[in-house]
Amino acid sequence: CRNCHSYEAMDWHAQSLVAQRDMQKAMKEGKTCIDCHKGIGHTLPDGYESDTPVFKEDLAKLANK
Repeated sequence: CRNCHSYEAMDWHAQSLVAQRDMQKAMKEGKTCIDCHKGIGHTLPDGYESDTPVFKEDLAKLANK
């Protein structure tokens, strides 16, 4: 992720307040994109279990937006 995406390059003001909060928290915790955006920006890696509870929760959040 960090080869293409950088927290320093993000336009925080273009994001919703929720996104700003979550992204800044992730930055402080040293997380990468995939920690929160599993399979959303790119296809899932081979062998990734997409039926895990966390993945289902992520999909449900997206469906409710």
